[in-house]
Amino acid sequence: MNSRHRRTLASQNLLKEFPSAETAEIKPLPDPKPGKAGLHEITRPSFYNLFWATVAFSFLGYVTEMAYEYHLTGKHESRKGVIYGPLSEIYGIGADIAILLSRRFYDKNIILLFAFFTLFGGAYEYFASLFQEKVFKSSAWNYEEEILNIEGRTNLKFSIYWAIFGVVAVRYVYPLLCSELRKLPPRTNQFITFIAFMLISTDAFLSTVAMIRYRERNENIPATTEFQRFLDEAYPDSLMKKIYPDLKFVKKVMMP
Repeated sequence: MNSRHRRTLASQNLLKEFPSAETAEIKPLPDPKPGKAGLHEITRPSFYNLFWATVAFSFLGYVTEMAYEYHLTGKHESRKGVIYGPLSEIYGIGADIAILLSRRFYDKNIILLFAFFTLFGGAYEYFASLFQEKVFKSSAWNYEEEILNIEGRTNLKFSIYWAIFGVVAVRYVYPLLCSELRKLPPRTNQFITFIAFMLISTDAFLSTVAMIRYRERNENIPATTEFQRFLDEAYPDSLMKKIYPDLKFVKKVMMP
């Protein structure tokens, strides 16, 4: 037997050890551990995951604010950011930004993550306050009487609260949320997300225009259109004060 024949037999025997394309079983990659999101869901979050993160953290923020207010005053006062849903959107939007900014190091040293969210929380709250005053000529919080505050828009205590919220949200709650969303069939996920998106968008739109009209009434600007008159009847001052009890209108915006 020459060397060429031996090499041919060896190649045939080697090929026999591998299954053919018809008989090969393609095994899927293992799912992450229960309660864990896939790495791609953290580093490249989808629209669906970010949308439901907005909803989940807006709700959690609302519940936290209600509990905190009850702890301080013993009263049940509205802490909603929109008129109809039990949502405080500042937390949902903040959580989305935090997820996107920290997706490369969310699982690293927790002290580094905490320090990052302390700075992020302070900056986010500061510019959120500035945005509200600039756009709506109103203010929902003022920390001028608190120590270590910056123009009353944020302070060290609430920056630390934001850090706690950020670490818990990004490190634990968001991965769990992604894991639960993965269990839904894609079509079901799309349908539920579409319905929820339309409802929340409508709520956000009505809340925004009602707030603008609320400010205009405060400035003694009369209604000149049918839609403005509808807003005056549907969302009078008494209702707006009940939904936004801490809101105060400002005449001059303090620029940094």
